[in-house]
Amino acid sequence: MLEYKWRNNYAVLYKNEQDEYILDANNLRCALTVLPQLYSSCANGAAHTVYTNEVFAEYTRMFSRRADLRRGVIDSKKHPVILEYKEPAGFIIEGERLIKRAIDDRLMLRSIIYSSKSTLEKDGYIKKANCDCYRSSEGIISAVTSSKPVPPEIAVCIMPQYSLPAILYGEYTSLLITDCVNNPDNLGLVIRTADACGADAVIVTGQGAAPYHKNCVRASRGAIGRLPVLYYPDGKTIIDELKARGVAIIGTSVSTDTMLGDAAAPKKFAAVVGNETLGMSDEICEMCDIMLKIDMARGQSSFNVAVAAGIILNRLIG
Repeated sequence: MLEYKWRNNYAVLYKNEQDEYILDANNLRCALTVLPQLYSSCANGAAHTVYTNEVFAEYTRMFSRRADLRRGVIDSKKHPVILEYKEPAGFIIEGERLIKRAIDDRLMLRSIIYSSKSTLEKDGYIKKANCDCYRSSEGIISAVTSSKPVPPEIAVCIMPQYSLPAILYGEYTSLLITDCVNNPDNLGLVIRTADACGADAVIVTGQGAAPYHKNCVRASRGAIGRLPVLYYPDGKTIIDELKARGVAIIGTSVSTDTMLGDAAAPKKFAAVVGNETLGMSDEICEMCDIMLKIDMARGQSSFNVAVAAGIILNRLIG
């Protein structure tokens, strides 16, 4: 039996008398935590049947072992796979640590390219990877990355398209909304923080940094791809939809009298953090159901956006 519990949410995966896997879960994120463990433990990648409720069923297929895995060598910058990296149907992951974590977490990797300096093959990760893998040279890898020095390994990851009904399934849901966060490193840290605090998803809004910018992916330390991240250019539209589905919108302001630690979190909420310089837009502030104040010592007027996100989520989810 595999199980994962976080605060009021849980997922339990067990076998019945017919050796069928049954998933009992009240939360998508908890389900996404136990399902990779099941498929990673399958001998030789053998497929297992998982019976879930209809909301989660579409996501169980993400983790099954591909039957058509390719292994090969890329010896030309004109190789078709190299062209895929220049216009990827997903986002780029670079470096040993992030790629090993992506393989362990069973993210939806499309392919990996690695050089002789990479430890992926020696450490058994090429055999373990559920994607196409190609040995190449750093000279060829340099054609698809601007990073210096050239990383010994690079991969394309596909982000699953999670639906709001799946994310909001169950009695308790905690979300984080970013309102026009401009710096990709800050956005990555915000997503990493939301992941560590146990948020169910991050919703990126506005014309700020892209969640799949390589700096954002690197700063998220493996959270992007594992934690559901949704992008909506118009924050008002998604907030209207969340409110219609019973989600309370929580903002922060130095002018409100209600302190963060004095308010009980609703069962379903979305906390909003704003732009690094301007904070939350007036339009989004007006849409908030609850405004809270983060207490701080005199000397600074605000926290870094990732620090603020951590304080808010830790208090509300905890």
